[in-house]
Amino acid sequence: MNYGEEDSEPLEHLNCSTETQNFTIHLCTILEKFVDFSNISHQYSKKHAYAERSHFVQNVFPVITNFTHSSVANYLALRYIIAHLDDLSHFFRVLKLSHPDMIPLNADHKIGLSKWEHCTEWISRYMSYPLGQVYVRKRLSEKHMEDIRGIVRTFIQDAGYYILKQRWMKKNMRKKFVTSIENLKNSIEHYVNFLRNGTKFSFYMEDFHPKNESFLENAMDYRKLTFRFYLLNFRALEDEDFPTDPFIVNAYHSPGILDLRFGIFLPPVYQYGRPRLLNIATMGTTIGHELGHEIVAFLEDPENFENDTLQIYNEKKKCLEDQYSNFDVKKIGQKVKGKQTIHENLADLIGIEITQQIITRFLQRGNGNRFLLPALDFSTEQILYVSLAQMWCSVSSKEKEQLHHDRDVHAPSDIRITGILRNLREFSEAFGCIPGSHMNPIDRCAFRLRS
Repeated sequence: MNYGEEDSEPLEHLNCSTETQNFTIHLCTILEKFVDFSNISHQYSKKHAYAERSHFVQNVFPVITNFTHSSVANYLALRYIIAHLDDLSHFFRVLKLSHPDMIPLNADHKIGLSKWEHCTEWISRYMSYPLGQVYVRKRLSEKHMEDIRGIVRTFIQDAGYYILKQRWMKKNMRKKFVTSIENLKNSIEHYVNFLRNGTKFSFYMEDFHPKNESFLENAMDYRKLTFRFYLLNFRALEDEDFPTDPFIVNAYHSPGILDLRFGIFLPPVYQYGRPRLLNIATMGTTIGHELGHEIVAFLEDPENFENDTLQIYNEKKKCLEDQYSNFDVKKIGQKVKGKQTIHENLADLIGIEITQQIITRFLQRGNGNRFLLPALDFSTEQILYVSLAQMWCSVSSKEKEQLHHDRDVHAPSDIRITGILRNLREFSEAFGCIPGSHMNPIDRCAFRLRS
């Protein structure tokens, strides 16, 4: 039996109802104490469980038995304190910051030196669901939602127009494709309604009673409460397709579904009241990208392609793969893995072309869609590209960059944005890039034109 996840190990059945081996006795004791301590015996058995990495357990218990109980307790207390230094006072947070080796390489949150910074970071990280409920109920009005729905509809409709203009595809294929795009479902209503009306998560907050005396104690009480809640309600929550962090700025592709997460409809990606074209530009890198995945999935389905179309499609893929394989990841002195990242790069390219199509149409309607910023000598087009590019701003260490390069199917953020914009003729024209320069190459890759 396995989790079915990459890098997971087989789960071994632990049967505590029969005579057990030495190392299994320890596991059965832990299981029994855990069920009793968590007060979950009405739902979970003390006699049966599945254990992962049982070989580790076999090795660790003989080591532990060589130490006294007080030594083991002191060690666990030390590890506990080290793991929660940033939940303690200012002195301990400074101590952790002064020893970078204590911060995991893949840490995705910062340690705030001041109490308010740390408190804000902690609530955003661990209490994101109740925070999301408060945000939706207080800040996301029906006017906001109608505006968001309109933008999503615009992208889906334009994806259909975009496909119809691809003359390198056979006409019957384009028509079938457009029907598929028009029938796309999106998940934004589901997530917003879940936050606005959801009750499965609401009631457990009634048992959380924070105190002023100790932030660490509050943090531990909340984590224990949350852990027990998920443990007792796991089966009831299996059907709930909701991210752990509702504020996550991301989207995912599933065939026939535009899975847009709640975070892309919050500032700075989306902001109610600013020019709609600006929201379209900043949201385009996400919504357009996922539409790009839908288009790629359609083209790579053997039921849909014809030999001539497939040949042209593969030429476009090869152009992009070769182009990205020549981009330098300067921080680690290596090239982008063009083959490893090809599908994400292709989705990026299609996404920016759809976004550009919308921008061009809006601007051609007249000056009503144009806007400028005070004291900045930028045209509307330049402001849109700058805003779009800002969505990819990020900083990472050399070690994290190497890890990303080795394992991730996405190119680094800076290369993702420069890669798609250098292939966009409209960008080069807006900024007057010199022909033959990096951002205005002689040879471009494109999906919307035959390369």
